Amino acid sequence: MEIGRSHDLLIKRFAERLLLLFFFVRHNLKVQIMTNEEFLKSITLDGEEWRDIVGFEGYYMISSYGRCVSLDRVYEDMNRTSKHIKQRLMSFSMVANNYLQYRLWKGNKQYNVLAHRCVAEAFIPNPNNYPEVDHIDTNKTRN
Repeated sequence: MEIGRSHDLLIKRFAERLLLLFFFVRHNLKVQIMTNEEFLKSITLDGEEWRDIVGFEGYYMISSYGRCVSLDRVYEDMNRTSKHIKQRLMSFSMVANNYLQYRLWKGNKQYNVLAHRCVAEAFIPNPNNYPEVDHIDTNKTRN
């Protein structure tokens, strides 16, 4: 089962890259394409680790420092037009009670996710399925 799943993932990534190439050719764009791995390497701080955001695998990643990036991809919008999303470091907003929040998109739908929850889900094992994340130092902006 795992072999089939990884094979499907390889085909999906190849198809996404092919779509991206067609997008650049169709729009006559001459831009040097940086892979997601090269982009992450260029922005990574000392000791920082990156992982997929749960539920947004292949779209967004969160770092062990709480920074979020949007990954390079091509998607179809509601009008069935191909759109290219370049990799970028996401900005956050401060919401009620001083929590940091990211606005993520998937399937033409917007999701507001809290940074500390994304970090916890990606980096902290939760075998007991605890529903809450505790800020040990009570500083809600440290993720």
